[in-house]
Amino acid sequence: MSTALDLPVVELPAPGRGLSEFRIRGLEKPHGFSVVLGEMLSRVRAELALDRFAGDVVSLIKAAPKPARQQTDQLISAFSTVGILWNISADSRRVDSWIDDLDDNFESLEIAASLIRRSAGDEGQDKKLVAQAIFSVILSLLPIDVEGPDSDEFGVADLGFASEGSKEYQLSARYERSRANRAAAIAIHGLVCRVCGFEFNSVYGPLARGYVEVHHLTPVSMMGEPRPVDPRTDLVPLCANCHRMVHRRWPPFSPEELSSARGD
Repeated sequence: MSTALDLPVVELPAPGRGLSEFRIRGLEKPHGFSVVLGEMLSRVRAELALDRFAGDVVSLIKAAPKPARQQTDQLISAFSTVGILWNISADSRRVDSWIDDLDDNFESLEIAASLIRRSAGDEGQDKKLVAQAIFSVILSLLPIDVEGPDSDEFGVADLGFASEGSKEYQLSARYERSRANRAAAIAIHGLVCRVCGFEFNSVYGPLARGYVEVHHLTPVSMMGEPRPVDPRTDLVPLCANCHRMVHRRWPPFSPEELSSARGD
């Protein structure tokens, strides 16, 4: 469940028949949230389940700055392109845009995502995709601090939430490196290297399930002012070798230029 998001997501005991509950390890009840999945004949559905005392989480979502809200709209649109159907409401009013339809005064928030089953063999992937969609939207709105080994790329990183009850928090200026974008990019583009066609799964088996490196077509350091990243057009999957090669010059090679250099 955690491969595309690179988060320690754990499955909890089933809250009811036909349901599954997933949660980020370390975000303890009753002050956080879970994602609850339900399976139907023709579709899989996931929804946000706020804990009883999740007031701090709701307050942080309300206080999300404009760039984070813009990024949330981009993620919702990106996941929609792979078949996710959204049902988001605040105080029972439908929300289509986090920028246009939501103010800071809502009291209740409902977020659900569903996906029509694609085939019997994809049941596990369908469940993973809808759960990742919910987690991605919530994480894009919460204050996160992503620290990785490369200032321009995704890496293995720690995720830190503001301490409970704190009224002050810091949103990392590198919000565009979030796991939410990574999950959306993989859902859209898949796990095959855009340049050479290498797929880690096919070579390393279960050890590499869900793994690929995600590359910014425009390096973060060249973006100037922070702006929302569109996983559909700004991010591509690359294998480790091709990822290193595109960075052999500055600015980096495009995937098409590297393909030409390979003689493809």
